[in-house]
Amino acid sequence: MAAATESKRVAVVGAGPAGLCAAKHCRDASFDCTVFEQSGYLGGTWRYTDCTRTDEYGAPIHTSMYSNLKTNLPKEVMMFPGIPYKNEKDSYLTSEEVLEYINDYADKFQLRSLCKFHHLVTKISRRESEWEVTVEDLQNKASCTYYFDILFICNGVNNTPFTAHIEGVEHFRGCSMHSHEYRKSESFLGQRVLVVGGGPSGMDLTEHISRCADKVFMSHHSKTIKNLRFRSNVEIKPDVRRLLEHSVEFTDDSVEDIDTLVYCTGFSKNYKFLDESCEITEDQGLVYPL
Repeated sequence: MAAATESKRVAVVGAGPAGLCAAKHCRDASFDCTVFEQSGYLGGTWRYTDCTRTDEYGAPIHTSMYSNLKTNLPKEVMMFPGIPYKNEKDSYLTSEEVLEYINDYADKFQLRSLCKFHHLVTKISRRESEWEVTVEDLQNKASCTYYFDILFICNGVNNTPFTAHIEGVEHFRGCSMHSHEYRKSESFLGQRVLVVGGGPSGMDLTEHISRCADKVFMSHHSKTIKNLRFRSNVEIKPDVRRLLEHSVEFTDDSVEDIDTLVYCTGFSKNYKFLDESCEITEDQGLVYPL
């Protein structure tokens, strides 16, 4: 019986919804839980910031949140059991409402005290029966090492921007960016913009950018969105054949001048902080044994 009730040391990487939920249940089980969060806030990708690429400490920006985003899933499938959103009327909520919900969850169960903010996990190793977690304290510019019995990886399943290779990209002299860096449509005022990708981000950013851009070309090969209607300044295009200095050539032989290219080509997994001793492998997008 003593072994069953023995307190375990638990590390949680990330203070987003998954990390906070893991921390809550671990503490309910009387485990000694520590949450490492590289930013200074709760909420993970749901927290908006104007910053892109790196923060004030040089750590990579994790969030892809952009202005005026609303959920593409109803809140009813985004709730913790028995904890409703304040907004009972609408199913599709703003990102601000989701972030408030996450913070309220953390406060309800007093989870902030478990979090080490501005702590970036740089390396995790397996040492016999323990997890060795090396963390950089970004504010104090110090490296610390901790040891745990249990490890939760909660930094997001798909968290690293993936950019598809396009022929001639090295010759293109316009601006190129990934949807991860998109924040506000006003920055595209008066531009001709190419959006590559027909997934949720591609459709949403096409809608947002077209509010300010002169022209938006949406390039995709999806068969499921052909009947969608956008603003009159949006033109649906097939796949890109190649990029030129100031224009793009599509597979239908048409050529259009563009100022900015926006990749809406998704994200890939990133567990670079797990060294070989962790025995974590990836195959066709699946990570084992996570």
